[in-house]
Amino acid sequence: MSTTIPEEEFEDGYVLEFRRRLHGRCLWLEYHRDRGAIDLGIRLKRPGTYEVSQTRVWFQLKGLHDATHDATKFNDKGAYADVEIAHLREWYEAPEVVYLAVWVESVGEFVALDVRDLVESRWGVDVRWDEVGQPGQKSIRVWIPPSCLIDDPFLDGLDRHASMRIDTTTWRGQYLGHRLDPLRNELEVVEPSMFNNVVDAILQAHEFVLDGELEPAQVLAADSDPDGVHLAHTRLLQGRLFGTLRWPFSLSIEYGYGNPEEPREEGQWFTAQGKVAVLVMAKPGDLRTRGDLDETPLDQLLGNSTGQTVVFINDIERHAGPWRTRGLRMAGPPLGLGALSAVVLLTPVLYRAFGGKLQWQRPVNRYS
Repeated sequence: MSTTIPEEEFEDGYVLEFRRRLHGRCLWLEYHRDRGAIDLGIRLKRPGTYEVSQTRVWFQLKGLHDATHDATKFNDKGAYADVEIAHLREWYEAPEVVYLAVWVESVGEFVALDVRDLVESRWGVDVRWDEVGQPGQKSIRVWIPPSCLIDDPFLDGLDRHASMRIDTTTWRGQYLGHRLDPLRNELEVVEPSMFNNVVDAILQAHEFVLDGELEPAQVLAADSDPDGVHLAHTRLLQGRLFGTLRWPFSLSIEYGYGNPEEPREEGQWFTAQGKVAVLVMAKPGDLRTRGDLDETPLDQLLGNSTGQTVVFINDIERHAGPWRTRGLRMAGPPLGLGALSAVVLLTPVLYRAFGGKLQWQRPVNRYS
């Protein structure tokens, strides 16, 4: 005689359906004992391969019977789940993303929502947990919109989630996710297309809005690159930086140790924000001197006294000296391979994207 009660059969059924829908996309992670208040986790596979990625996603599953929540109710308001407030807070504060997923029997579909989005849409980004529910209330009903289906677009988008180790180097209290010294490292020369990708990612991370891309030949002297070899790897962008881009002049940073009781010099720092012209020199070659630049049209691009020029150059700062001189309304010295290294190492999203693709000269461990 079976001892399985109907509710257990219902739960077993939607758990199996959930596994079926994710079959082939992941490896399964489970707790042996139900003390973590999370049903299942997955470690995603890289698209089109059998290799597993570093992305882990967790799900807490709930179910609604047809008799409890029919299709009309679902289409009108979505699906609900009654959860303990303590569990909701635990999922919200978890170091890896947790989805609350609900099986709706009446429509044969799952809906799911990132618990962080669920909480913040109702209680705000400054949620005060002692004000969630009434005094003494232990559980609360939460709703997931009918548009939040677990379908192919939802599953394809799960790889956007990421987590990072926070037991390594910190910088001004900010977790970096690596042990490289962010100031005292310098990149090897980067392959030009990769250099452009890194620069584009830096601009995106600082909320750059492109107003237009111009021919660099407009501002570079005609005889500076007669064969056009280096000009082909040069870009000139015009736009606005909504976030403040900050970088060091790497030649002013103290590398060695003197008196261990005294702080080391961290050098000069420069910023750019607002209207900018961005000159990207992915293969600078002989384009190294101010004589290569026609300043009048570049100044016209900026259009007013508040505009600034930012130069990214795929070379060490010592070779970019002529670009640091007078005029040109420069925001600061060029971001060469020292400054570029600092920006990548101080920005976790950039290090996660490019850390395994870039090479550093004589890597310096922050703890050494």
